[in-house]
Amino acid sequence: MFNSPTFPNPLRGLRQLARRCIWLWLLCSAPHALALSAAEARTTFERTHDAIYQIRVMDTAANNKTSTGTGFVVSSNGLVATNYHVVSSAVNTPDKYRIELLQEDETTVHLATVVNIDVVNDLALLTVDTLSTTALALADEGSRQGDTVYAIGYPFDLGVTVVPGTYNGLAPHSASERVHFTGSLNPGMSGGPAFNTEGQIIGINVATAGNQVSFLVPAARLRALLDTTALDQPLELRDTMRQQLMRNSERMIEQMLAGNWQLVPLGRAQALDEITSFLRCWGDSKNQQQQLENEQDQNSDEQNIDMENIVPEIEFDPEMNNTEVFLEDSEDNDMQNMQRKSSKDGKINKYKIFTNKFDKIIDAKDLIAGDEIFKLRNNLDLQMSNLQTFISRLANKLQRKLLAKQNRSWNFDLEEGLLDSSKLPRVIMDPFNSLSYKKEKDIDFKDTVVTLLIDNSGSMRGRPITIAAICADILSRTLERCSVKVEILGFTTMNWKGGKSREIWMKNKIENPGRLNDLCHIIYKSADLPWRRAKSNLGLMLKEGILKENIDGEAILWAHSRLKKRKEERKILMVISDGAPVDDSTLSVNPGNYLELHLKKVIKWIENHSDIEINAIGIGHDVTNYYDNALKIADVSELGDAIVDRLVDLFSKKSIRKRSIN
Repeated sequence: MFNSPTFPNPLRGLRQLARRCIWLWLLCSAPHALALSAAEARTTFERTHDAIYQIRVMDTAANNKTSTGTGFVVSSNGLVATNYHVVSSAVNTPDKYRIELLQEDETTVHLATVVNIDVVNDLALLTVDTLSTTALALADEGSRQGDTVYAIGYPFDLGVTVVPGTYNGLAPHSASERVHFTGSLNPGMSGGPAFNTEGQIIGINVATAGNQVSFLVPAARLRALLDTTALDQPLELRDTMRQQLMRNSERMIEQMLAGNWQLVPLGRAQALDEITSFLRCWGDSKNQQQQLENEQDQNSDEQNIDMENIVPEIEFDPEMNNTEVFLEDSEDNDMQNMQRKSSKDGKINKYKIFTNKFDKIIDAKDLIAGDEIFKLRNNLDLQMSNLQTFISRLANKLQRKLLAKQNRSWNFDLEEGLLDSSKLPRVIMDPFNSLSYKKEKDIDFKDTVVTLLIDNSGSMRGRPITIAAICADILSRTLERCSVKVEILGFTTMNWKGGKSREIWMKNKIENPGRLNDLCHIIYKSADLPWRRAKSNLGLMLKEGILKENIDGEAILWAHSRLKKRKEERKILMVISDGAPVDDSTLSVNPGNYLELHLKKVIKWIENHSDIEINAIGIGHDVTNYYDNALKIADVSELGDAIVDRLVDLFSKKSIRKRSIN
């Protein structure tokens, strides 16, 4: 068979030749490009470094530096530009701090004064009378994306340093104008200039996000600040700061109100999309939905474990829930004359609820008007003023003991902090060695939450509830200092004598109806709410009419369920009560120990099967027959010390014992 001859493709040879030429050109030009970049960096440094200074904010009393940064001369009359955050302490407390400028040789120290600020763009202008250096020039326009930029500053007190990087335009989604600079800015370089290849300033070093993601304040913002600065007209800097922040807040609010307020799907819910360029809602709906489903499955599995005799069994007639009747006077005699049942036969062994339609969980601030709650808080403060010595001793004791349980450790070789006396010998031997400072590491109980569940029954009226409110106030403030979150809850009923639940039951008196009253669970302070925002709510405990009946078992289950949802590793539930659960309406139509048995079952289950630690303090009554971890105080004035001792004992445990479920 005849085969046709094959001929080489001339285009293929030309492509190979062109490719080889390109690679040869790149290899030859790369060293030249690197050399050009290095030459530009040297030229920029030599041209500008005389006008760049290190800024030190000095503690006047101790004569030690508290912070460092970088500044540069921008006008012939001695104005020096830097970041506001570098000199903010001297602006806010000028009598305590002074500002010094010096160059790398540290031979001459110049004293500076802040004459103008732009807190929104983090800029400050200083005046120094003795400077004679030529001012640096600001670029008339920004660079193009991809242009080389050189940032200069004094990082880590190591001397003036040049950092090359890339200009990437204005950063999107920023509330203030920021240039995205691809280069490594480090502490101490804040306030330093960033130059283009022509030696003109295109930005001021301001922040870094790590991994060579840094940000500059555009030079145009500095030019605008210079145009509004008049040395012959001194400014009140704090008033200037207030005006700038107010104008910026109004600008942001206007943009938000005019923004896009559309809802978008987020799992099974809806959330706001991007409102403005600087305010966006992020979320991974698929992951959140899956996580929610997993948590629900986990919670349902946990509740199925021997909870038949603990979780209330709700038995009610739907028709009854739609019926409302008024309580007649004849009910009182009927309730008093009705014989209490006994459970000796063992048949009545499940806790039931006649109806939960009228139960309420209420925020304390929603119970009464704002004016009245402030009056109650003032009343509480007035009673606390008589116990000021006791309160101070209690708070200091708790904070001292809790912080003493921490393992103290230090960070050494820092530029600010406490003077490290162990490093003084090397300074004496070599005066050119700089002083070394140290700071204590913060190792607080950041993974702990404490819930105080306070009995708001009528028997707590008077001094007991006052002391409980005072102790809740003290604990919230003190534990917050130790980074321990505190939740304060209360439990009572909506009415005496059964309320609306009993009204409905009176229409059809079924035997052993179960709990027969309307619950009222009060949230005085949530765990995530700071004490200063919730302190007024604690005065509500002193209001007449709030304290009624107490059904402890369901209140503990409610507090337990709230704690269970928290993410902290350590969860502590502390119950403050003055005795057994009592509700006349329920006990008049059920066995006499109905509420007590339920309380014991709830506590036993939590102690044996939950990772939440529960303990109690009984005021004037022994509650050790309910709680394994409990104590009794003979006088209510001992409640404060009792809580302190109990909490210190809890925090002193080195590990959390996980209870197994059998």
